[in-house]
Amino acid sequence: MVMTRDDYRSSGPELLIDLVDKTTAMLVDIAHLPPDVAGSVAKAIADALREDWGGQQIYIPKGLSIDATERGYELYSRWDGTTTHLHELAKEFGFSVQWAYRIVKAVRAADVARRQADLFPDQ
Repeated sequence: MVMTRDDYRSSGPELLIDLVDKTTAMLVDIAHLPPDVAGSVAKAIADALREDWGGQQIYIPKGLSIDATERGYELYSRWDGTTTHLHELAKEFGFSVQWAYRIVKAVRAADVARRQADLFPDQ
């Protein structure tokens, strides 16, 4: 039995439904495909991802630079050192918790490097 997009919507996991909706909208807006064609292509993409990656736990990075940015420095400067507070700051800044930990690690390393003299400077 071939599922229609509506069947997929009623029984599909939230991530796949969102993928179909966003892909359909982009194909209509950017590629100027008719909505029914865009929906079919979007469902085919979601099905391919489901078949290839189904059952895996996948982390989708936000794509933000881990370099010491103003927001990274702000998060680090406001962090009180506790895990609970870092979770709150991550939510406030729109970062995943994993990304907040990476920012803290990167900013801390940059701060230590800035304050410590290099023991073996290039000559």
